[in-house]
Amino acid sequence: MKKVLSKKEKARRQTIRRSPKIKQAIRRLDPSRILTLDLEMHAIWFCSMNKWYIWQNLTKPQPDYSRFTRLDVVRANNVPDVLSEHREILRVIREKDLDAIEPLIRRHLYGGLRRMGTQLYAEKYRPYFTGI
Repeated sequence: MKKVLSKKEKARRQTIRRSPKIKQAIRRLDPSRILTLDLEMHAIWFCSMNKWYIWQNLTKPQPDYSRFTRLDVVRANNVPDVLSEHREILRVIREKDLDAIEPLIRRHLYGGLRRMGTQLYAEKYRPYFTGI
């Protein structure tokens, strides 16, 4: 079931994204540290769900995936969106909202494609990929 945000919540999120203080704080963040923490968080989630084998397979060296993740988070400045998704996932887990978790995880897993969209084919990102 897709969560429908109220106008007030949409406005709040938009204000946060536009906030100069938030933007400045995000720029100061070390993208490599964010990616490291992101991997640690996902590892904890997979381990707690007794899915460690799946996590190990997902995190085997995959240069294209690593490159894409770095591009999404670092170059395209999508840290606010990723952090927002993580906060929402934690909220749903805390509230044990079983109906909300699957669509939310699906949205998170496809987030990079959703955020980057056709930008992936832009000339400025061409060096990141072969065969495009």
